Amino acid sequence: MARIGYFDESYLATKFGHCFTALGRGDVAQRFASRSLKMDGRQFLPEGRQFNLVLLAVAHAQAGELEETARVGSDAVDAVEGLHSSRARDYLAELADRLSQHVGIPTVRDFAERARPALQVT
Repeated sequence: MARIGYFDESYLATKFGHCFTALGRGDVAQRFASRSLKMDGRQFLPEGRQFNLVLLAVAHAQAGELEETARVGSDAVDAVEGLHSSRARDYLAELADRLSQHVGIPTVRDFAERARPALQVT
């Protein structure tokens, strides 16, 4: 019998958040992505928090909230430090790419500067 002990409300919220961002509904995805961050650290991989921060940042980007995207993105930069996960860095790189056309906004520029060293780690 397979165990699904990891499947809780925050895991389900993550899945809903991904579904709504795939549909381009960042306004709805924000609610689920925020809930996904209330995860139980004992049940998730260390990358989980970083993945969910990027999910929330993407939801904000889709809703046109670029300053909040950059703020949450900066939290995702902090969360990626010390992780040896190419997937976590890929998610961060996709977010940086999404924001690259908005570096005229100070918070976005700050995010880009903070993300650069994290993305250069090999």
